[in-house]
Amino acid sequence: MIGKLMKDWAGNLKRGEVCACFVFAVLFAWAVLLPELGKFGLKQVALFSIGLSIVSASVLVAICDRIKQINRKERVAARRSSKQVKIAFLLCFAALEVSFLAVLLSNWPGFCSTDSNDIVNQVLGVSEWSTWHRYDGLANHHPIFYTFLVWVVFQATAFFGSIDLSIGIFLFLQMTVAALVLSWCISVFVRLGFGKRYILAAFAFMLFNPILANYSVTMWKDVLFSCCALFLIVRLYSLLFHGEKKHIGRTLLVACLLLTFLRSNGFMVVGATLLVLFVIEPDLRKKVAAVGAAVFCAFLVVQGPLLSIMGVQKGHFSESVGIPLQQIAATVHKGGHINEEQEEFINRVLPMEAMRDSYNPQTPNPIKFHESFDDAFLEEHKIEFLVTWASMLPSNLGIYVKAWIDETQGYWNPGYPSWLVTNSTLYEQAPRDYLGFDWDPGFLAQKLIAALPVPFSSGTLIWAVAALVFVGCVGLEKKKRARCLVCVMPLIALLATLFVAAPAVGDYRYIFAFNLALPFVLPIAGLVKAGRPKA
Repeated sequence: MIGKLMKDWAGNLKRGEVCACFVFAVLFAWAVLLPELGKFGLKQVALFSIGLSIVSASVLVAICDRIKQINRKERVAARRSSKQVKIAFLLCFAALEVSFLAVLLSNWPGFCSTDSNDIVNQVLGVSEWSTWHRYDGLANHHPIFYTFLVWVVFQATAFFGSIDLSIGIFLFLQMTVAALVLSWCISVFVRLGFGKRYILAAFAFMLFNPILANYSVTMWKDVLFSCCALFLIVRLYSLLFHGEKKHIGRTLLVACLLLTFLRSNGFMVVGATLLVLFVIEPDLRKKVAAVGAAVFCAFLVVQGPLLSIMGVQKGHFSESVGIPLQQIAATVHKGGHINEEQEEFINRVLPMEAMRDSYNPQTPNPIKFHESFDDAFLEEHKIEFLVTWASMLPSNLGIYVKAWIDETQGYWNPGYPSWLVTNSTLYEQAPRDYLGFDWDPGFLAQKLIAALPVPFSSGTLIWAVAALVFVGCVGLEKKKRARCLVCVMPLIALLATLFVAAPAVGDYRYIFAFNLALPFVLPIAGLVKAGRPKA
């Protein structure tokens, strides 16, 4: 009797698929409730999580069953002509370009943050050492490739004699690249024959997205990095699901190289994506191996001799071990168990008294940027640092877990308030409005997240993408599930790097790629189909 009821409840889903729904629901429940351990006891949180898991799993099973029924219906391919594709591309590009330009002219010369100021100072040759920057001259702390792009524009516009104009022109070019990439993505789905309602919805998401509008004219490498990640995701989709192999080697190489050099964790994102693609698609292994080898060689050359020849200082090791550093600092701050040998090593990195006073649960920056923090010592003792961190783990497991939760919860706790945008321009000056209607979409985004934190936080966005991929994959056959995984692997790898070295809790720009990918996850996961239903 019970078995029959369970079978009727599961519908078309197999046992393993139902179990997967429960696992996903449990993870979601704990993501919601885990940060509340300090307010409620473990038993209360566990009971709440059981209830939320059952409700979430029931909803997931019902949705997945319905999607599986829909996916059984055959569809007729309906690719569109090249003329229709070009028209769609041009219309999308024109609308996005005008929208972004309106933001730029209303906030001239565009938005800058402390990171942007550091980049401009390097380009102008006035970069000086500070506890925040910790470099003098050129440095790869902010990817030198992005700094190089800014330098090229500054050199080309130097005869104007205006720093603001150079920044404005650079951000005009950046927003144009963003508009081109987004329009190309839309045009791909137009070419593949997706319905007008989906195309219009995806386009509207881009056009009326206040965060995208603000970021398009903000001097952050995260913007171009996220555009490149989206390009790679959509290109992988057209390759794996629709067999579009034309120029795949070249486009894959260019996308991977740009991702590698536009952000410090780009190499890890590219490596993980190419590895999964290599394993899942035997027919593509030669090309994937060639691209991987080329990217690896380029990475070694740039990170080694090229940076040395150019006199560019490498990024500090502390930037790549933010979470372990934070866990050690939390142990010191909370008086955890530390033996004499561990204490001696920690004091060499930063005196424990200073570490205790500087600890901030939401970011390791006060530790890394303390005037007594010894970057040089840490660079020379990387293995010893990792050994010390690992040896402290068994005796301070609870502190380590709590420190990890505090530092990363912005990327997995739905509704955790995110830092979205910057509203100032270079050196914290107020931008100038040349259009007269004071249009700042970033201000709108900030008001939205203040009033409605749940739908606009980083954690919610990540869970939304994860849920779409999950429910879509349940309805796909085994081979297509694997291909779906390859397509979203850049997002998975990006999130994994933040779980290890998040520079701050919940900064939205670090996961901006999820925002751009949101409407395109629907077809990737099979939730939206190309063509029309077969009669």
